[in-house]
Amino acid sequence: GNIRFLELVPGRNDVEGEILDAVQEHLSEEKWDHYMRHIDIEEIVQEDGSEDYSELNARDFIELVKGTMDVDKLVLYAEFETAQTKPRKSVLDAISGQDEKLNTPTD
Repeated sequence: GNIRFLELVPGRNDVEGEILDAVQEHLSEEKWDHYMRHIDIEEIVQEDGSEDYSELNARDFIELVKGTMDVDKLVLYAEFETAQTKPRKSVLDAISGQDEKLNTPTD
């Protein structure tokens, strides 16, 4: 099966062990590291359920971007970052690179 669009979000997913094992078998170690990197979900999810990335430093935001398999989510990240007083080129480059990866056929 194609798990290209699976997104595991710390604190958001409830995944059964055997499903998680199957996902790990199909993902490369590099991709899995992006999913498993610890980013405190409390820094992102607000009480009303919206997401605020302003507490993430550039490195953590880039890791979040690299683990994102949802193009719509990348658009939200880009909108957030460009709205900042000083948008970080490294974050925008990571978003652009991940978008290109997701839109490039693998076959």
